[in-house]
Amino acid sequence: MRVSRVHPYNLPQVWHLVKPLIDKPLEYNNGEILSTDLLEGLMLDNLILLAGHSEEDLEGAIVAEFVIHPQKKELFILSWGMKNWTGYNKWADLFEQALIGLALDNGCNYMSAWCRKGLAKKMVTLHGWDHSHSIVSKQVQPIGEN
Repeated sequence: MRVSRVHPYNLPQVWHLVKPLIDKPLEYNNGEILSTDLLEGLMLDNLILLAGHSEEDLEGAIVAEFVIHPQKKELFILSWGMKNWTGYNKWADLFEQALIGLALDNGCNYMSAWCRKGLAKKMVTLHGWDHSHSIVSKQVQPIGEN
């Protein structure tokens, strides 16, 4: 079991395996980002793909980006999908180590993620992440549109 960074030149060989994992968490967003958008960013090397795999199978994938703020640099997780979330605990430490290594190697001050309540609880409980805020959303429509 290991977590590896997938470089852009390897994406054509693995995207058909990664895409279903990345699509799962994107079902819960407000349509602001699709896996095709992530693929474009990955191919341009603007985003990072981490893949959790055993010798024979892909178990999980994370897409992240570096965000440079005026005072700090952040590693932001855009999508984190697992083949089977009941197996998360056996992969959690490996993903955590890979994320921390990536953040430190690139001068990040902190990491953050958009995630659902269940994953947030696991991240806080198992790895000491802070639940610093919640995002709530509401769809709006221009007047006269149904």
